[in-house]
Amino acid sequence: MDDRKEQRTSKNIFLTDICMEGKSQPVEERVKNSEAVLALARKFAGLYQIGLDVKQSGVGYQICLYFEDTLFTRYMLEDMAQLFLQCDDMSIMVKNVGDYDYMISLNYYTHDVYVNGRRTRLTNR
Repeated sequence: MDDRKEQRTSKNIFLTDICMEGKSQPVEERVKNSEAVLALARKFAGLYQIGLDVKQSGVGYQICLYFEDTLFTRYMLEDMAQLFLQCDDMSIMVKNVGDYDYMISLNYYTHDVYVNGRRTRLTNR
């Protein structure tokens, strides 16, 4: 089985449950900004020859960056920081992920999610 397939981590279960039980509402500003965030991810991956997968969900995007053993130079770290600061959360898997040594998964949410009438805090706003 390919490790990059959907994994039932506690984070994925939590987010899936929230999205299934809740109601989502698009946040216009974040929907508009999503293309800029995705373009930044594509530029970063292309510039540093990093593996990239982008998946759209009902509430936003998951950006997966796949790394082999990598030396993170100051310039690369500055570019990563720009991307990280645009996203709402991050997780890191340190093990062989397919052909890669580790993966950084970033989420950018374009929707607010309401559970029992209360907004959950998924976004950085």
